[in-house]
Amino acid sequence: MEPASGPSRTSTDPKRDDLHPEMRARLERQADLSLARRSVRGSVIYPALTLVVVLTSPDLHELPVFGWGTFAALAVLGIARALVAHGFERFRDPHPRGWTAAFWLTTLGLGVVWSHFTSRILLDGGFGSTGLLVMMATAGIGAGTVSSLGMNRPLTIAMESVLLLPLALAATMGAHADASALAVGSCVLLFWVFMLIETRHQHRHYWTSIKNSALLEQRAEELERARSAAETATRSKGAFLANMS
Repeated sequence: MEPASGPSRTSTDPKRDDLHPEMRARLERQADLSLARRSVRGSVIYPALTLVVVLTSPDLHELPVFGWGTFAALAVLGIARALVAHGFERFRDPHPRGWTAAFWLTTLGLGVVWSHFTSRILLDGGFGSTGLLVMMATAGIGAGTVSSLGMNRPLTIAMESVLLLPLALAATMGAHADASALAVGSCVLLFWVFMLIETRHQHRHYWTSIKNSALLEQRAEELERARSAAETATRSKGAFLANMS
């Protein structure tokens, strides 16, 4: 089995250094399992939102290849990430690095394709109905990302940056670049900073909770072993005294 190490692994979290190695490994696996389970629904959101935009936007009726091509790419990536998530039990334990790399690749792939989709809409059409629609959708995706990926802080930061930084740039440099566009771009940047702060809080809360739970379980096991040892010693002493009398 490959060691679950590397910069993208949750094992770099310093708040778990006082745990036994076996317990730490269990927490890492628990975090990855939670990550996999929470990501399944998110894999459907991207193509679903793209479909809504493509079907309702008059602007995209003139760009069918772009719209439907984006939908197809997001559908493929969404299915791929769902398969990676569903394959957790089968692939994660023997190949933790491979599973993590596949999850990162499919997750960031979804972010990159969606970001390209939204940025081009803003660059070409500005803050029309389609532009406002994709900005609202991106804000929702960004907020959901903190909840679904928050146990893995590096991945969440990378995803938020992929989703929001190009959007802020496109909003500033779009078809109607003016003072209002600069204000919108600045608001997107502030939202990105807020998401990073929330990511830190979510990450800390998650790991504090499971660490405390693991420590309680660990202490309970230690007390049970001590109790069993004391009972064994008492029985041995009693047997010894009985034999002596």
